[in-house]
Order: sequence, then C-alpha cells, then structure tokens
Amino acid sequence: MDAGLDPVIFVVPGASSAIQHALGPEFVYAEQHEQLGTGHALLQARDAARRFDNLVVAMGDAPLIRAETLRALTTAHVRAETPATIVTSKPSNLDGLGRVLRDSNGRVKAIVEQGQADVETLSIGEVNTGLHCYQSAWLWQNLPNLAPSSTGEVFLT
Repeated sequence: MDAGLDPVIFVVPGASSAIQHALGPEFVYAEQHEQLGTGHALLQARDAARRFDNLVVAMGDAPLIRAETLRALTTAHVRAETPATIVTSKPSNLDGLGRVLRDSNGRVKAIVEQGQADVETLSIGEVNTGLHCYQSAWLWQNLPNLAPSSTGEVFLT
C-alpha cells in the first residue's frame, strides 16, 4: 500500500476464506482452483486487473518487498516503455531459483526454472526474484499463448 499500487489483487487457492479473512476486505481476490503455475495464476486475475495500463506481479514465494523497490520497478518500467520489466538478483544461495538467461546485448531472453534447467544453466548466478512489471495489453495478449512445462504447470517466466 505504501508503494502507491492500488488495488492489490491476491490470487488465492479456491478454498481461501481463511486467507481472505486474515488479509482483510481491502484487497481484491482472484481464486485459482487448481495450482497450475504462475502463468495460470495470473490468468485467474485477468478480470480484476484488465483495466490497468501496467501491472506489477509479485510471486507468492518472493521475499518481503520494500515499497521503494516497487516504486523503482514501476518507474523504470514506465520510462523504458517496454512490455516487461523484471527484478533480478545475484544471491549467494541459488537453490530453487529460476536462472536468468541474457542475449549477447545483455537483454533477458529467458528465465529457466531450476527444475527445468540443464547443468550449464544452473551455473548462471543471476536469478529471477519473482517481481515483474508488465504492460497489461501485451500481457493479456501473450499470456494465453504460454505452453505448459513438462510438469504441466504454466510458468509466467
């Protein structure tokens, strides 16, 4: 709320009354009845988020995020006029984190989840933090085209 992002939309499991009660009525909730990945989760929020020009997405397993970080992300995203902006990190512990692949110009070309990564990709030290910003029109046009992974999940990454 301190970041000036409103409304905040939580994608929650189908049986989420306890979560909604704990978080409170000031938020918008979208239900994901089957946990089929981050891309699928975001599709569940489409109706609630469709009217916004840009959309900040924070994965549920992302670490605590400061308001300053969210403001910096949205400012950089709007200034760059790009369809997608992500926050990356180079932590000492890479376990469980998606690796960021860049092209020869330094632009992000893919994020590969650890479970889908080969040995070479696992050696990359830059990871996805789970904090992204998207131009909504681009996102809603492209999100339905994501193919399921080998596990059946639809990864936003």
